[in-house]
Amino acid sequence: MIEGVSYDSKGKEFKYDKLNESVMTPFYKSVANNIRYPPTARRIGIQGSVFIRILFDIDGEILKARVIRGIGGGCDEEALRIVTMYKGKCCETVKRGQVHKFIKPQSMILPITFKLG
Repeated sequence: MIEGVSYDSKGKEFKYDKLNESVMTPFYKSVANNIRYPPTARRIGIQGSVFIRILFDIDGEILKARVIRGIGGGCDEEALRIVTMYKGKCCETVKRGQVHKFIKPQSMILPITFKLG
């Protein structure tokens, strides 16, 4: 069974057709659609993954982000640019139709891969 009705502690009804949904999908799509391979990195053949630590507030908005491991050639700056340009909410989940938010700020490490094709 993947659809149904759930109730919160106050008796409010929530209808759902998926058990779990993540609001990270729009964030990942934004990253994928807006990334640009830096010309310097392309010219000298830099490839690899840039790791970004992202801090989210309790509402799922990005508070800050920083590069924790880079590869140079403009890739670090590009990875940071596409993460910080996102203005939507992240990291909430919807379980049985009910939004579950953080009770304290959370962080994650996001690898962004640059690969010449």
